[in-house]
Amino acid sequence: MKIAIRADGGSKIGMGHIMRTLVLAKELAKTNEVFYICRVDKPLTGKYSPGIKKIKLEGFNVIGVDEDSIIEELKRVTADCLITDSYDVDEYYFNETKQLFNKTGYIDDMNMYYFNVDFLINQNINAKDLVYRVNKNTKLLLGTDYIMLREEFRHALKKILRKR
Repeated sequence: MKIAIRADGGSKIGMGHIMRTLVLAKELAKTNEVFYICRVDKPLTGKYSPGIKKIKLEGFNVIGVDEDSIIEELKRVTADCLITDSYDVDEYYFNETKQLFNKTGYIDDMNMYYFNVDFLINQNINAKDLVYRVNKNTKLLLGTDYIMLREEFRHALKKILRKR
């Protein structure tokens, strides 16, 4: 399967989106072709370049899209699945991308919209308490069972906290 991950990150915004999607991308790349779609600012001020640099450093290809015409640019992308991790989305975005790709997913932590996606991931501890507005067939992957934990933290020693 050919999977596109749409995320943006830079020195001032969204680097957390890049870091958590890289965890997902590395796992998916074991059995799929994975690449990124990232906004490129005009003029090139470097707003998104740290995220793109990190993604490339981790071995993934990046397709740059104009930050002012993301949907139009996504129409030129060929992939079986689009996974989005960005706050720069709305219901229009989800409706449009649902028509462009066979499968769509969203990594959420704010529950702000009706999500017209095939699957939704919220890794936060309170995710199961949220009432999501989604399609009847949308698969909800909610809670700490779905944490995208970087490799360097996976085998850290457990620390027991005691009440004082």
